[in-house]
Amino acid sequence: MIVLTITYVFSIAFYNFFGLSVAKELTTVHRTFIDSLRTVVVWVVELILWPLTNHLVGQAWNNWSWLQLGGFVLLIIGTLLYNAVFKIPGLYYPTKEQQEADNQK
Repeated sequence: MIVLTITYVFSIAFYNFFGLSVAKELTTVHRTFIDSLRTVVVWVVELILWPLTNHLVGQAWNNWSWLQLGGFVLLIIGTLLYNAVFKIPGLYYPTKEQQEADNQK
């Protein structure tokens, strides 16, 4: 049990270190998007492992998998819209200067 705890602590430490590195070198938008993709990657790996391990590890595709897939698509689209990577015509998007002025108030 102690080995699992130590492994968990190190994995979280590396996760945060690399997350900060991404935010420093790129932007926090990239980090947020990568965070969203992380859950999708874990789910896809589970789906791949299910038949490869003879149903010992992973998750089978079932009726609820369509709901999960829809949720992941909604999560990714929401992240991209929130960070203004995709912009919906007709909506107001403040400039960086306006955002900075609002943050200083």
